[in-house]
Amino acid sequence: MIRLGSFTLALCAALFAGHLHAGLVDRYFPGKKDEDLVKEFYKRLPDHLRNMMSTKNPPRALLTVNKRSTVFAELKQVQGKGDTNIWVELLRSNWFTNAAGFAWAPGEAQFYFKNSDIPPAVVASWFDGRTAAPSDVVLLAIFLAKNNEFTLANMRLTEMSEEHKDMRADVEAWLCERNKWTLPEGGLHLVAVRDIVSGQGGAMLMTAEARTAHLAKLDAKARETLDTLAAARGDAAGDLGKRKNAPTERLDELKNRCDRFSDCFRGTAFFEDSEKVQKLEALKKSLEADLEIIKSMAEGAEGIIKQDPVKAASTFETLTKADPFNTTWKSRLAYCWFLDGNLLMGGGCSNAKSMKKAADLYEPLAREFPLNGNLNLFAGACKYAAGDRDSAKKYLEKAEKLLDPQSSDYRFLQDLLKNLK
Repeated sequence: MIRLGSFTLALCAALFAGHLHAGLVDRYFPGKKDEDLVKEFYKRLPDHLRNMMSTKNPPRALLTVNKRSTVFAELKQVQGKGDTNIWVELLRSNWFTNAAGFAWAPGEAQFYFKNSDIPPAVVASWFDGRTAAPSDVVLLAIFLAKNNEFTLANMRLTEMSEEHKDMRADVEAWLCERNKWTLPEGGLHLVAVRDIVSGQGGAMLMTAEARTAHLAKLDAKARETLDTLAAARGDAAGDLGKRKNAPTERLDELKNRCDRFSDCFRGTAFFEDSEKVQKLEALKKSLEADLEIIKSMAEGAEGIIKQDPVKAASTFETLTKADPFNTTWKSRLAYCWFLDGNLLMGGGCSNAKSMKKAADLYEPLAREFPLNGNLNLFAGACKYAAGDRDSAKKYLEKAEKLLDPQSSDYRFLQDLLKNLK
């Protein structure tokens, strides 16, 4: 009886361990293998894509075309069964005024892409573990794990377990099995994570040992990130616009990253290194000082732009050198020269030299932001002033499709088009 009882207890323990091992999956897909679950994930994905389309939130992705070039694209149509769908290239329509990044809009180029050709990390970004159906999140986690995206699988499952508390134990057991962790008696630790560039945050579940290893890697990244920020900042001393090493990123964006630095690298040994912390604080203060001066200079230039566009242009010229990756300064400089050029509605302008300077700025901007109606309008107006009717018409007709018909820019556009006929 003792031997039989021991065998029975051992069998029960094994069965219980087996339940923990597969409990998360068995809730929805009992007995299914990972390969079958990946197939089920792809089978369900088209419906998820359709739902995103219906909420005016179409999926976006950086996709490789013909194994050579990459395009930023947006899903345009889910076709049939949804295995292969139509994507449309996204083009820049504007820039943000207080941070890096751009507004995008659909262009004309379209592509066919198979769901299976889209990087798993991109697919993961289309799901929110807090709002997606738990069964879909479980399938997503299996899919990500099969593609070695364990961090993303952890994040999506952690989101789900925060929303569905009853699933926490099964999620922890699954994570321990997949990561070869030993489940601690008190459960896994919730660790906050945040990306320094995007600012997007989340959380992961880890053992104490995994958290220690995670923080060690994060500490190395913190030191590397500080060096990168300092290098991108360029020289901090000297007059704005006259420093030897100019910034290689927008100053406001660099400050934003300094502001979120502590959140992104919280808990690391970095913050025990007083020299590094002082370097970070000095970098942040130097950026704040420059940005305050830039704000004052820009406001002053805007105040005189109509009365003295040449003087305003001098200020914006300085700002394009002090903060060269902020498109605002280049666009305002172009507008100053356009005003000084003094377009004549009957054709030509009062100052061809200034109008040429405006054109040399507006045309590259219109190429960089092909779906910006204002830039196309003024590039066309510059060509109109120079007597290049064909180029003017091309820019103006494009602007006509992009501008708000109720705007003053649109009325200005219509006057130019009438004179071209």
